[in-house]
Amino acid sequence: MAKKGKSKRGNLLGPILILVGIVLAIGAFLCSFAPAYDSAFSIHDVFPNFIIDAKATMSIPLINFIFGGWKATLNYSIAGAINDTMEFNAKDGLSYCALISFILLVLGVIVGLISLFIKGKILPAISGLFILAGGILIFLIGVGGSDVILTIGEYDLGSLEFKDAIESFNFTMSAGTILYGILGILGGIVTLGGTFLKKK
Repeated sequence: MAKKGKSKRGNLLGPILILVGIVLAIGAFLCSFAPAYDSAFSIHDVFPNFIIDAKATMSIPLINFIFGGWKATLNYSIAGAINDTMEFNAKDGLSYCALISFILLVLGVIVGLISLFIKGKILPAISGLFILAGGILIFLIGVGGSDVILTIGEYDLGSLEFKDAIESFNFTMSAGTILYGILGILGGIVTLGGTFLKKK
């Protein structure tokens, strides 16, 4: 009797781990609404012909890199005396790796949920690999993307190639990207662990 109960618990462990992996992947998705990059730069370093020079900071959400269309509040100071904000917008600016990562996470979650109701280890293995790859790929967010068409306030600033924009704005990876990647990687590993423990 005790052996039967132990066997039943063992059979449940695989699906539970797969479900935990899916939850972690969903947590990664939620991190896409947090900042992807923080930026601290001099406006004239990026736009030499802009009407003012100022030190500026801003944060852009990860979701804007996944689907394009950067939006942020630009905080700037002039000679340390004038402090104000302007709306920063950019058309396009979609990161190819961020979009692929997002698609892999979505597919991983869907396949993982289906695998809970179907016998076999192939579907949960695919789910785990998709989620794991999605978590890893997000760390390549700045590698390539569509051109960025920039405006600050009412000023049209032209366009920059994606990689040039990442470098010009002196972006540093922020909490949203890091947590998204960590949760995705953990979700993939846990899902794959559940795959090996799942009953055939």
